[in-house]
Amino acid sequence: MMMTDPPGLFSRLHGLDWYGGMLRRWTEGLGLRPEQRVLELGCGPGCLSRDLAARGMRVTGMDCSSRMIRHAAGAARSEATFQVAALPLLPVDDGTYDVVLAASLLNVIKDKPAAIAEMTRVVRSGGLVSALFPVPGFEQAANRLARQMSGFSRAAMRQWGRSGAPLNPDAVCDWFGVAGLAPLSISGALEGGIAIVTGRKL
Repeated sequence: MMMTDPPGLFSRLHGLDWYGGMLRRWTEGLGLRPEQRVLELGCGPGCLSRDLAARGMRVTGMDCSSRMIRHAAGAARSEATFQVAALPLLPVDDGTYDVVLAASLLNVIKDKPAAIAEMTRVVRSGGLVSALFPVPGFEQAANRLARQMSGFSRAAMRQWGRSGAPLNPDAVCDWFGVAGLAPLSISGALEGGIAIVTGRKL
């Protein structure tokens, strides 16, 4: 399924509490409000973007995959909009968004400081940038969690653990600071295998 239907895979994952529920809890913890302008980078098939739009936010989802964006746009029954775009060059004016989100994206981008600088550019002064990503030790945490699962959940968790490309949260905080973001919080999920770093633009 991973190779033949990536949009279907991520849509199915979003229906699982350990994945989609984790993303919802992440965004709820940010205190997002209706009418805020939100950019989700690496939006995939658009599941989280549509959830946020249903909560009243003005959401744009971007992904480098035209296939993902076609799926996202075709499934949209909300005010979310989608377009093909990729870090570190976004077709967006400075300070366009109130919040920029990136889940499992920074860890797979080659030039991470440039990506964070671009995320900072497109958020307004006082706005939030928040990134969710696996950390060193994620494979071990994923294997522990997988033993409590079965079927698709178990296979997906183990696969993510093997391919998650972990990233050090201390390094992310340093890059946030260089980009002009004041780190607000570092939190975790999935038994500490996932980190969430959030900063506010100075």
